[in-house]
Amino acid sequence: EGNEKRLCDLGKETKKKLMLDLKRIKEGGDTFFSLNELHTVQELHSEARRGGREDGVLYKQMSDSKAESIMLCHLQNRNIHGKIFGGYIMRKAFEMAHTQAYLYGNSRPIVQAVDKIRFRKPVEVGSILSLKTKVVYARGYPFTSAQVKVDAEVINPTTGNRDLTNDFFFTFSFPEGPVPRLMPESFDEMEDYVEGMRRQAQGREDVETRREMIMSASRMLLEKGKSKL
Repeated sequence: EGNEKRLCDLGKETKKKLMLDLKRIKEGGDTFFSLNELHTVQELHSEARRGGREDGVLYKQMSDSKAESIMLCHLQNRNIHGKIFGGYIMRKAFEMAHTQAYLYGNSRPIVQAVDKIRFRKPVEVGSILSLKTKVVYARGYPFTSAQVKVDAEVINPTTGNRDLTNDFFFTFSFPEGPVPRLMPESFDEMEDYVEGMRRQAQGREDVETRREMIMSASRMLLEKGKSKL
């Protein structure tokens, strides 16, 4: 009964925010979602209200695809400037993302891409660092990839306030088969889902652009070689 009430409250809150975004789109105002993205999240919202069931498709809730690790930043991990080395935070973030992807897909994942990493603020030696990871995008059957986000935050032990220092996005593939379809429930989770969807689409465009550049350079070299013969 408690779980049903939680889903009902989430549904009401999410529907209200989605309708507000739709109103802003119609009025030409600022909104997080585009019209097509809004249609996507409305469909997801409807599926979540139905319980996320469809023949032959396995679903997992975003709320069940999260984890957090908290650690103390020690002196041996500092860089030449006396701050915590960024590479150390990257390694820890990757380990968290890989583990979460493994748990989500129920098979060993292979990293396919690492999105642009944003170093917002340095992390001081002695800081309490939180790494919060979650799967933010997975289309499910018949697709075999998932995107995982990791937020690095410094926690103030006195106030409990958190300060975001880094965020990471990793794309993993699963050679052994399709992964469950990710089901966001709340409006905030749907924002994460759309951000993951955008980043994965941008990643595919970047791969195609690089492929075209390589092919173009190869053709130029080939033609140059022929002209010398």
